[in-house]
Amino acid sequence: MIPESPYANFNRISLYETQGWKNSLINLEKEKPDVWNICNRRQRDYDTHKNTKNIPIIYDEQLRDTKNAQTIFFPFFSHLINSLEEKLNSIYGDGIILRLLITKQEVRSIITPHTDNLDTFKTSHRVHLPLYTANTGKYGDTLFCIGNVNHRQSSIKDKHINRRWIQESVPMCVDEMWEINNSPDDLTIQHSVINHSNDVEKIHLIMDWKPKNMVFSFNKKELDKDKETLA
Repeated sequence: MIPESPYANFNRISLYETQGWKNSLINLEKEKPDVWNICNRRQRDYDTHKNTKNIPIIYDEQLRDTKNAQTIFFPFFSHLINSLEEKLNSIYGDGIILRLLITKQEVRSIITPHTDNLDTFKTSHRVHLPLYTANTGKYGDTLFCIGNVNHRQSSIKDKHINRRWIQESVPMCVDEMWEINNSPDDLTIQHSVINHSNDVEKIHLIMDWKPKNMVFSFNKKELDKDKETLA
């Protein structure tokens, strides 16, 4: 069951022990020292991800067959998948992992505001699980942000203000599972990440969970009227 959240576009859905994922990542880096540079299409083709690197574990943009979407890195983490699936099952109901990847963001960098405009997000939940973050040492040093005002398109003169224009920032911490509002139906909801740290890279496990019966987590969430402000 998805817990109540004080945010309009974030849900902290659970706590989840990540040490096993860290250990497996360390082993992978020892065996393949260039692992972060093997799959570079994401940061090469999308300018917003130029300050990131990633390790895909389950990844197929067409999502025709999740089993065939297992990458060469899957064996390093395969013993951890069942536990992860059980946790997501308990929150969202029976389903499958459509995508699973580890991403790394450089120090002193920004993932610029953007939307992930894929139809699969209409039927899946996007979940982040931090493995390493500057927030461990200095809370608030790394911020995940959702919401962006485009003043040229907004109807300010008509006093039309709604939750999509509110920017919320969350300092996600290690062992916290967060679902983010990644709706492709509303392209005014952009997300971005700021890593202020000089010495700690942000490393997240990112997953897309497709339940058999999809119930969108954010379509009924509204911010309190006295908290509504333009960004």
